Amino acid sequence: MKRSQILCLNLYHIFIDGLYDSIPILLTFIVFHFGGNEKQIGFIVSCGSFVATTCGLCTLFFSQRFDFRRILGIVAFLYGIGFLLNSFSQSTIYIGIFFAIAVAGHTVFHNVSFSYITDKTNRKVLGSTLSDFTAYGDIGRIPLTALSGYVAAVSIGGVAGWRVICFSYGILVLGIGITLLLYKKQSDDTEHNNSQKSRRFLPLLASIREKNIKLVLWGSIINAFSSEQIFIFLPSLLLFKGFDHKILGALALGFTVGCFIGKTACGRLLDKFGTRKVFVVSQLILAIILILLIISDSLNTVIFIALLLGIVTKGTIPVIQSMITEPLPSSEYYNDVFTINGFVRGVVNVLAPTFFGLIGSNFNLNFTYSIMAISAVFAIVPVVLIKGIPSKNNVEI
Repeated sequence: MKRSQILCLNLYHIFIDGLYDSIPILLTFIVFHFGGNEKQIGFIVSCGSFVATTCGLCTLFFSQRFDFRRILGIVAFLYGIGFLLNSFSQSTIYIGIFFAIAVAGHTVFHNVSFSYITDKTNRKVLGSTLSDFTAYGDIGRIPLTALSGYVAAVSIGGVAGWRVICFSYGILVLGIGITLLLYKKQSDDTEHNNSQKSRRFLPLLASIREKNIKLVLWGSIINAFSSEQIFIFLPSLLLFKGFDHKILGALALGFTVGCFIGKTACGRLLDKFGTRKVFVVSQLILAIILILLIISDSLNTVIFIALLLGIVTKGTIPVIQSMITEPLPSSEYYNDVFTINGFVRGVVNVLAPTFFGLIGSNFNLNFTYSIMAISAVFAIVPVVLIKGIPSKNNVEI
């Protein structure tokens, strides 16, 4: 895969993930502007996650009908339309609908990108390439979300700041989408994997029939259950421990920096030590860190733990994305497996917050994080049971 291609894709990823994470920030101002409350914010976010996860099942539909460049154009076009229409919204109902439109292609983008990168990259450097791609998404979260929060909090020429930022983001990303859709140049390097003869709407379940693939998917599911929910309840845990709410910004910064370090480092480690070793070690470290978080009462220690949590939770993302393709006989099934994995993790991310929230409200948050620590250890079990995966070295394209 050419450096120019991966650079352009990484820049695109920065912008898309930044837009996605800007939505909860903007919703805080928008919903309160219309007299709503936190429940409406949570409902809209959950609906958006549901739409993105469900549409992710249509990855095969898009990948077999459009080249990679046009898929990126469609995703950007949806984001642009959603943000632009929201700048004129007059109720929370329309806000929810338009933001759902905006994020509809978010999971599709990640599925086809992971498949494209895996198919076009030499297996020997796949870990570092995937880790760079996932890490660049974190870069966009910082400036775009910060700008969203700053502008949304003020009034510009008598117009609510959130309308201005939605309009600006919408026009910009819509322009990117239209440009990508109208771009006429065709080359082998920009075509996506359309080698499958039969066109399908949904992923082929036969692609996960092999035992090793099922084991990897189980490890991925349990990993999502144990690690993806950690940051959601982390601020509440610190307040439960009696810390001042003013330190939450430092906590978020530490976690974000940890995520970037983890994604960058773990991908390179898997190139050297292999996916399963890195996954097992990171899950064991995660369990230990969660236990330390539960028993710690020192503010400095907790901030440092937040940094470590970011490393071992988000750092496993490129590891999992690489690991789920290892048992596959050919690249023909990359889209199927990435789609299935993205869908099941999405379902977990929709249901798990409610589960942990109920546990925390009926017991306490220390008990909630204890369950996460135990789950992190259990995620190792199916991965350890994997046997007989042949060594594969893809030819770099």
